[in-house]
Amino acid sequence: AKLSKLMKGELDWLVLKALEKDRARRYDTANGLARDIQRYLADELVEARPASTGYRLRKFVRRHKGQVVAASLVFFVLLAGIAGTTVGLFEAKKQERLAVAAGHAEADRAEGEQQAKQQALAAAEAEKQAKTAAEMAATQERAASAVLLLGLRESLRGWPRRRLEETPARPVSIERLLGGIVESMDRTLPWIYEEQPFVQARARGLIAYILDDLGLEEASERQYSVALALYRQASKDVVTNDIISTMDDLADSLTRQGKYAEAEPLCRQVVESYRRTNGEAASPTRRASITFAETLVGLGKIAEAERTARRALEVERSVAGDDADTTLHSMEIMARVHALKGEWEEAELLRVQALKVRRRVNTAESELRLNATEQLAIHFLDRGQPAAAEPLLRESLAIRGEKEPDSWTTFKTKSLLGGALLGQKKYTEAEPLLLKGYEGMKQRKKTIPPQGQVRLPEAVDRLIDLYTATNKPDDVKKWQTERAKYPAVAPIPRAVK
Repeated sequence: AKLSKLMKGELDWLVLKALEKDRARRYDTANGLARDIQRYLADELVEARPASTGYRLRKFVRRHKGQVVAASLVFFVLLAGIAGTTVGLFEAKKQERLAVAAGHAEADRAEGEQQAKQQALAAAEAEKQAKTAAEMAATQERAASAVLLLGLRESLRGWPRRRLEETPARPVSIERLLGGIVESMDRTLPWIYEEQPFVQARARGLIAYILDDLGLEEASERQYSVALALYRQASKDVVTNDIISTMDDLADSLTRQGKYAEAEPLCRQVVESYRRTNGEAASPTRRASITFAETLVGLGKIAEAERTARRALEVERSVAGDDADTTLHSMEIMARVHALKGEWEEAELLRVQALKVRRRVNTAESELRLNATEQLAIHFLDRGQPAAAEPLLRESLAIRGEKEPDSWTTFKTKSLLGGALLGQKKYTEAEPLLLKGYEGMKQRKKTIPPQGQVRLPEAVDRLIDLYTATNKPDDVKKWQTERAKYPAVAPIPRAVK
């Protein structure tokens, strides 16, 4: 009863928006969902619900309840009279049809009695199945969404309402909130919906989406994995759209964590399925193809990665245009392929083109523009051109130092700039940047995403190079000991001179 009451009214709209498969029509972030919940709790208009005529009419009824009740009584008296007459007419028609049917049935009973029974049984079974399917579909969607909302409600219990408004400035609040929801789901879902794996899967998918949006990739990976297993259980291993969509989300999460071996079979199946059902130019196919290309690069399967990345880039340019984020992402992957093959000129051309577009379409503070700037600088460092990398890194560090002075990315950029100065034998200027860069990243190690962890041993390697070049064996030994704490970094191919 409580679940039924919870899912009536404005909450349906809130849940439907959270469940939208099209990311452009869903909430942009978990904060949007949190704000709409706050509006609902405060009895304010929610963004998820369109201001329809019916919605405004209900507001009018609340303001003029007495007059509406009186008018409604008159209307229902008239309606009752019409209904009674109509029922009588239908009953008479029904009796007439029954009499005719009985006459025909009696006349044809000898040859059609068995056939009539079979048809009646088939019709009843079909009606029963249709009704059950419709009820199950509605229950599955509502129940899964209700679990999420109940978890939110439970986690918010005892919190000041204004807490949600503080979330943008205090991201730990939303992490604690989601942590409570995940714990509640792990504890209650298998018990409440033991025989409804689809319901459990949908709820897991919802919370995974929010965790993923917040960058909590390991937590979202677990929820996507559980959701995928439950969808497979519900479909009895028949591949459904829900299974492919969840595989897509899981593969993307694994790729962003650098778990390429686990992501590859998922990516391959998702791309093949999307191409077969949606076509090459469809948004899901294009997105999955880019992820697949990135996975292949991470695995070092250069030949297949080149074919996949080139194909993805051609499709993006044709469908989305040269300035689209997906096109620029494809260009970066293609540049990485060229660099791994030692084709430095081709890689540099793509990265210069990408940065040129970023500077035109993105603000200076945009993370996408900063990343493009640093990717080109790293390209110059890998190619042995530190003087070309230095101005790019100084530009990036000036913006990061102003925008996010305490972020690990700022200290990463300091270490990179120190490396550019080291490559030019500017040892005195390089040393403080290299030391501060490494120590800053080390102190913030927990905030560095899986794919960024490689920046730590790279920073130590630069310090070893610095003290080797300046003939300080004690410092070299110290940093070699520190370097032993990290795994080896794969060598970067160098251009053939």
